[in-house]
Amino acid sequence: MKTTDKIHSRAKWMMTLLLSTLVVSCNNHSHNGDTSTETAPQVISTNIEDQAVDVPINTKLSATFNQAMDPTSLNELSFKVAAGETAVDGLVSYDNASNIALFTPATDFSSATLYTATISSSVKNALGTPLASDFVWSFTTAAALDISSPTVSSTFPVDFAINFALNRNISAEMSEALDPATATTNNFTLTNGTELIAGTVHYTDTTITFDPDSDLVATTLYTATLTTGITDLAIPANPLAVNFVWSFTTGTDVAAGPDMVNLRTAGNMVILSKTGITNVPISSIT
Repeated sequence: MKTTDKIHSRAKWMMTLLLSTLVVSCNNHSHNGDTSTETAPQVISTNIEDQAVDVPINTKLSATFNQAMDPTSLNELSFKVAAGETAVDGLVSYDNASNIALFTPATDFSSATLYTATISSSVKNALGTPLASDFVWSFTTAAALDISSPTVSSTFPVDFAINFALNRNISAEMSEALDPATATTNNFTLTNGTELIAGTVHYTDTTITFDPDSDLVATTLYTATLTTGITDLAIPANPLAVNFVWSFTTGTDVAAGPDMVNLRTAGNMVILSKTGITNVPISSIT
């Protein structure tokens, strides 16, 4: 065989292999075209963790979804709580702004009792896609009532921070889950002297965030306030004991890139790294 024939033969073989790979890839892509599982809504957090113990008997249950839900699909038939075979009477509501469903028991839970909460796969997102399967978690109650006010664990930025980027949101991490209906611009305000800054308030898990409508003014002192209108999920609700106030001064720069992401709200995620990831010491993202 001539050298040129060998080269042409090898080229044909490589082309065949490449085309075969592309066909398999396309077939796999076509097979995976059904994205019903990928786009199905998910419960990404609950105010009471699975297998929790010593849960106060006077609390609501909350479940946060990773996307907007169909409120009509969340009701007393699709969000249930039971102690063994005994169903708990209660009301189910949904907060559109935070994607949080609430179960409010008609009376206090019994003490020292194992309860199971279930959100059924009949619950759908705003586009009509249901959960892939039932979401179930359980907890055991204590004998005590929740009479403690929520507190602020940390803020972003910290009190008296300087050179704060003009395009960043302001947030506070709370000690416990809040009633999402109280996470509003009435209860989380930002001021520049006497000027009330326009914006929206977002709430997820235990993080409450103020998102200004426009960039902040450079080299300016701002004051953020969380009011006593903010409450937890106890029945009756416990408000912040006092208004929580902190201040910061802006710089002159606009931060590059998106705001920080609360990984608790990220749903499905992956961390990519060429090098540098290790499991020593063992750690996790929660």
